[in-house]
Amino acid sequence: MKPRIPLTKVSRLAGGLDHPEGVAVLSTGQVVAGGEAGQLYGIGIDGAVELLATTGGFILGLCVDAADNVYLADIGSASVHVWSRDAGVEPFSAGAAERPFRHPNAMALSAHGLYVTDSGAWDDADGTIHLLQSDGTGRVVGDDFARFPNGIAVSPDEAWLYVAESQCGVSRAKIRPDGGLGGREEVLAMPGEVPDGLLFDGDGGLLITCYQPNAVYRLDPGGDVTLELRDDLAQLLSMPTNGAWLHDGRLLLANLGGWHVSAVDVPYPASTPAPRSFRP
Repeated sequence: MKPRIPLTKVSRLAGGLDHPEGVAVLSTGQVVAGGEAGQLYGIGIDGAVELLATTGGFILGLCVDAADNVYLADIGSASVHVWSRDAGVEPFSAGAAERPFRHPNAMALSAHGLYVTDSGAWDDADGTIHLLQSDGTGRVVGDDFARFPNGIAVSPDEAWLYVAESQCGVSRAKIRPDGGLGGREEVLAMPGEVPDGLLFDGDGGLLITCYQPNAVYRLDPGGDVTLELRDDLAQLLSMPTNGAWLHDGRLLLANLGGWHVSAVDVPYPASTPAPRSFRP
């Protein structure tokens, strides 16, 4: 399958990062990205990088609320931290009291709170999903998603939670009125590949970033799948993990296998939902 987007449409927004896995964008347009020694980087639209904070752990997914609080999934401390410009970085949650995080990985905000995947151990297929409230308390809502649940995304109509299970493909569940999840439904089997991150575009397509191969797929609302990007030499896409939308409409991709964040000119609009309030 030939990629729809040529690599000439991909550029490096910023380099010198420590194997970033998570990336997000603040209301100001500033980009934030994580690092494997617990770094939280701030990146200007000109690519200038500053170190905002460090947890001393290993930052995976990032999530931003309407107040520009940045939530950081840290596998080094098996917890979620929160960073704000005024208070810096602080502990936020260790997961459900009866079942603390083991491998917090990716996050998505909804009207019901902050969904967090806990990937578990790769060989044990014992992952799950937590739902956190603004005070950091949480409960387990997703034991059906056991095969290394990784990236997640709330559908544009907020009816479904989509999950990248890195061992098998993409699945989803109905979001219940109390924020719990219905039964797991398989959406896309991806044998021989390792889906990592999920992100909706403005046309309702679901972008699937793959740790392996170095590729991005798109699942359109009708169920058709296209290969959007692939970099066999891992120069511009190197184990792409999570994505976000720049304010100018370009797609951002974090590269866990490299030292940079990529920006991509894509042939569809960015998703621009209103920022979700969560904490003051």
